[in-house]
Amino acid sequence: MPVTLALFSATVSLLLSFVIASEAGKLGFAVALRFLERGRHIPPGNQPLTAANLEIWRSDPDNRASARGYASRIMLYDIAFLLSLGSFFGFGSTALAGPIAAFHFDSVWLWILPALYVASDFIEDMLIRNVLLSPAPPANNFVFMRWATAAKLASSTACFLQIFALAIGSMLR
Repeated sequence: MPVTLALFSATVSLLLSFVIASEAGKLGFAVALRFLERGRHIPPGNQPLTAANLEIWRSDPDNRASARGYASRIMLYDIAFLLSLGSFFGFGSTALAGPIAAFHFDSVWLWILPALYVASDFIEDMLIRNVLLSPAPPANNFVFMRWATAAKLASSTACFLQIFALAIGSMLR
């Protein structure tokens, strides 16, 4: 069953990545790049991603619709994506660890990194929504948002490394 659930989760994640890219592209160049989740600069002017520059971007009348769309539509899709990717990380790890003799223990331990990924990405999404939709978001929310982004990137990297290590271990058993 973990193999089936891992493949299903991976398929949903892949599908959602295309849907998100398509929907984000409709909201302008900056949102298409999903700069808040991936970048250090605000396109197209390549301004450093700081609280002050983000406030200028989101307050610009030309960007208000993009900011609202990013916060409402894209973040909803991203929540579905983080759940499917987190499920892939967990079920994939469980499936790959099954044949490895060293992992004959409760597989709940293999879900720690996926749970950290899901939590950090969800927190990041909520903070992005707050920063983009609040009339005057607290400056600390930007700092927390950037920390959540760093945690999401670190935990997703750790999840991929866990999957990779378990795949190698499974092949070498």
